[in-house]
Amino acid sequence: MSVGELEDAVRYHNYLYFKKNAPIISDYEFDRLTRRLAEVKPDSPVLLEIPAEGEERPKVKHTERMLSLEKAYSREEVEKWASKFDGPLLVSPKIDGLAVELRYDDSGNLALAATRGDGVQGELITDNIKMVQDVPKHLPVGGLELRGEVYMRLSVFNKRYKDQFANPRNLAAGALKQKDPRKTRDYKLSFFAYGPIGGP
Repeated sequence: MSVGELEDAVRYHNYLYFKKNAPIISDYEFDRLTRRLAEVKPDSPVLLEIPAEGEERPKVKHTERMLSLEKAYSREEVEKWASKFDGPLLVSPKIDGLAVELRYDDSGNLALAATRGDGVQGELITDNIKMVQDVPKHLPVGGLELRGEVYMRLSVFNKRYKDQFANPRNLAAGALKQKDPRKTRDYKLSFFAYGPIGGP
């Protein structure tokens, strides 16, 4: 497969996954395509494309780059990666949702929220994120930035959406980008904070 054909394939399956919510290949197969493209053309713009739901939203530049996690599909891959380190490793679960950045003003009020986007800048979702019950609208300290994951619990997905949508991650991403933020509340999303940037 040529580089151009590889880019077309990644773009096509990206479109089916995010826009149509109708993937025709597995996550594993899609990851193989993107890995191959990253190997043969690491600067391909297709690797940075993240389809948005609905209208284009204002962009927000992150204070620090938001990175994404690499995947491994075998014990051998993990062992090879772990062999680079000396001493014990700390392991924590990964919640499969949508990475977000939350910024709180000097008074501790939630002032801004954005998606990860391409890691350098994301989409503004402040009004939508305020509809997620787990997200604190006020903190006892100000000037803080939180990063975390917005996700849909499997219990909610299985009860309400399993027969209509491919997976809870896609559904959570779409719910956060509703044009009417009040509709976001109906999806009963959850939030898990995993780290502050700056501040106490």
